[in-house]
Amino acid sequence: NLFELFLHELFYTNFEQENDRLNREKDEITKKINEIKTFNKEIRFFIDLVINLKSYMDLKIFELCLLNINKSKISELRKERELLNQQEKDGKLDSKSVANKKSKLDEQLEIFDLTLDKFWDEVFLYFDISHLRIENESLLNQLTEKLLFLMEHGFSLHVLRSHPLTVESEFLNSFFKQLTKLKQSNDIYVISVIGEQSSAKSSLLNSIFGMEFRSEVGRCTIGIFMNWISIDGKTLVILDTEGLS
Repeated sequence: NLFELFLHELFYTNFEQENDRLNREKDEITKKINEIKTFNKEIRFFIDLVINLKSYMDLKIFELCLLNINKSKISELRKERELLNQQEKDGKLDSKSVANKKSKLDEQLEIFDLTLDKFWDEVFLYFDISHLRIENESLLNQLTEKLLFLMEHGFSLHVLRSHPLTVESEFLNSFFKQLTKLKQSNDIYVISVIGEQSSAKSSLLNSIFGMEFRSEVGRCTIGIFMNWISIDGKTLVILDTEGLS
C-alpha cells in the first residue's frame, strides 16, 4: 500500500545517504593514511629508546618521567572520581548522573595520563599501515624481540586496547609469532580475575604472581593487559581485565 511504499522510500533513501557519507569519510581517512610517510618524531624517539635499551630500568626511568608530567592534575581527577563513587554508594547522587560525570572525568584522565601504553598503541597503529610495515619489516622484528625481553622482566602487554577496544593488530600478530617460537610448551594455563572496578584485581595479581600491572589509587584498567610466568615447565598466562561497571 501507499504507506508501506512511503516507509520504504524514506528508509531506503536515508540508508543510501548515510552509506554514501560513510564511504566518503572512509576514502578521506584512507587518503590521509596513505600520505603518512614515516613515524612522527615522538614515536621515532620511543622506538629508538626501545631498540637501544641496555636494561629494563632504562624504560622504567622513562615511564617515571612520563608519570610525573601531569601527576598533580591526574591525582586531582582520580580523587574526584573516588568521591563520585562514594556519593553514589551513599545515595547522594543517582547512577545516571554519576555515569555522565565519570565519563567526562575518564576523558580528561585519558588525555593527561601519559603512559608507555600510549606510545605502544601508537606504534601498533603505525605498523597497521601496510606501506610502513613493509618498509620497516626489520624494525618490526627488532621491536617485537625487545617487547619479549621487556615482558620477561615484568612489563605487561596491552592486548585489548585502543578506542573502540580491539585486539586486531599486525604488530601483535608479529609479536605472538615470536612468542610461539619462544614458548614451545603445550602446558599453558590462563589465569585472570573478574570483578567490579577499583576492587584491587590488579593488586591481587601483582601480589600473587609478581606482575607489574599498574594499580595506582583511582586508576582503572582499560581493556586487557597480559603477561606470563614459567613454573616447572608450565606457562601461566596472566590477564588483568577491565572492571565490571
